Amino acid sequence: MIYYVCKYTPIELLEGFGGECARLEPLPDNFDTADSLGHPNMCGYGKAIIEEVFSKDIKEMVLVDCCDVIRRVYDILEESGRMDFLWLLELPHKKGLAERKIFKKRLRELAESYKKYSGRDFDVKKAMASFTETAKDTAEKHISLLGAHGGKYLYKTVSEKFTVTVNDDTCTGNRSVEMTKNAADLDSFLDSYSTAILGQTPCMRMYDTTGREKLSAGTVGIIYHTMKFCDYYSFEYMNLKNNVSVPLLKIETDCTSQSEGQLSTRLDAFAETINAGANRRKINMKTDGKIYAAGIDSGSTSTDAIIMDGDKRIIGKA
Repeated sequence: MIYYVCKYTPIELLEGFGGECARLEPLPDNFDTADSLGHPNMCGYGKAIIEEVFSKDIKEMVLVDCCDVIRRVYDILEESGRMDFLWLLELPHKKGLAERKIFKKRLRELAESYKKYSGRDFDVKKAMASFTETAKDTAEKHISLLGAHGGKYLYKTVSEKFTVTVNDDTCTGNRSVEMTKNAADLDSFLDSYSTAILGQTPCMRMYDTTGREKLSAGTVGIIYHTMKFCDYYSFEYMNLKNNVSVPLLKIETDCTSQSEGQLSTRLDAFAETINAGANRRKINMKTDGKIYAAGIDSGSTSTDAIIMDGDKRIIGKA
């Protein structure tokens, strides 16, 4: 089993050699191993990858150098000497003609290395058969889960809170690699394939992020996920905060289950804000036309309450 984490990973190329690929979905209880091997300020996702590899005794992995943390993860795994096959694929920052040629060369180097390791030849038919149909855009109302990697666990947690569809538009969730023509051999396959991989909706690692705006188009709300010590997606969040007209919620996790309680509370509140809560009940009530809002903060030593009217005037507190 070849594990990967990035949407730019050449899955179809590896499966053309008969390899079986699976996206790593780390959710460790702690970072004991990662903290003993790496810097404490490494982001939670990088630490989680290390924990998963060691705890599950993973032996084959292809990483993409999308950020400094992934490069450090590669260094740690290589130094450990526990991997049977480990590859770091260099990803261009652009997708022009020159970059596609460079990327094709790097894909070929990976292919040659994996062929030597596996002892199997490339089968273009297997590679072409491994492509999956890309989901088409829909006009259906939906929540966009944007930002840094969240994985299926975060996606499941978010989806359970809403009555509308949630699109996984995080950096690992919106993989969309489409081949426009058939190939006869490895060389012709790589010609189109290098273009197809780089032609995806760009992640924030790319110089030109034009096209990312479509990820938040047509949504009724945006949940923006960031990872502690990750800078890439914090910049995009600040831009969205000042420019989008739909409700926006920022959440931050460390890729463990320890933030589940706080996350659940915030998602419930956001779901009610956009009138899409999974547990929302219809309440019939008569009013005199006035609107009031109550807020309660229950802490470890005290409980504070406040009531405001529709004009945001405080009319009561305790």
